[in-house]
Amino acid sequence: MAYDSYKKLINSVEMKATSEKGDHVYFTVSSRIQRARLAQFRAKLVIYFTLIIGAIASFKPALNFLVNSGSQSGFFEYLSLFAYGGASIIVAWEDLLLSIAASLPLSEIAGLITIVFVFVYSTYHIISVLRNLSLYGENLAPKHMRAKN
Repeated sequence: MAYDSYKKLINSVEMKATSEKGDHVYFTVSSRIQRARLAQFRAKLVIYFTLIIGAIASFKPALNFLVNSGSQSGFFEYLSLFAYGGASIIVAWEDLLLSIAASLPLSEIAGLITIVFVFVYSTYHIISVLRNLSLYGENLAPKHMRAKN
């Protein structure tokens, strides 16, 4: 219902665009739509840049936590058996696989994967927002910093 009234308003404004008053109304509505779209783009950029900064800041501590947890649980000792104990792996492969599964730091791996996902997701959305800005021809710079034409 709101869409129909909005469509009627735009159609009536476009029909009256030939008169002086119609031009003023049309450009006022267009500029308000453009300002609302620009505010939406700025808000998205701020949110996604904040997520990217948070993901970058938390990546190294999460990686350190994963390495510490893996060394405390004995996971790296089990991995070293693959390099040095070839015959012992074949003999006791079932016990070795169960021990590796029990020593995996799953929560740390999940946390690191989540951080990488947030980084990739936010980067993708920033690229799409910037692409949409270029399609609409929007300028995000404040008025006093824009290039003079």
